[in-house]
Amino acid sequence: MLDLLDMGLGGSEFLVGGAFTAADVVMASILHMAHTLKLLDRHPRLVEYVKRHVQRPAVRRAVSG
Repeated sequence: MLDLLDMGLGGSEFLVGGAFTAADVVMASILHMAHTLKLLDRHPRLVEYVKRHVQRPAVRRAVSG
């Protein structure tokens, strides 16, 4: 599944189309957990995706308080 997601992301910033969607909210959350568990070591593109999305202001507010 990680290989499929990695390929689907390609060079795009978002999973679906050119904008941040609910798909990104859900998948970034799941991938964040996978990254924490060191399951993304072979998928640097997914790691970068997670890092980008956890830096979003709304995400930072949600997890800080």
